[in-house]
Amino acid sequence: MQTAIAHTPQTSVETDEHLRLKQAANYLNVSPVTLWRLAERDSSFPRKIKLGRKLCFYRKSDLDAWLKSREVSA
Repeated sequence: MQTAIAHTPQTSVETDEHLRLKQAANYLNVSPVTLWRLAERDSSFPRKIKLGRKLCFYRKSDLDAWLKSREVSA
């Protein structure tokens, strides 16, 4: 006898990929120092999420939205 398992669709928060600082820098093709400077100086840059003293990450979707906002119209 098989029991049916209800499948609940995941929200975007649950499926959103999280990137550690070095991963985020690589994703944006910048150095970790440049990532730090962007976070410190650009008020439109996504805020990092801090879970501990040494554990921080960015949501990939936030970085994608920031990149899209930086696109230049042709």
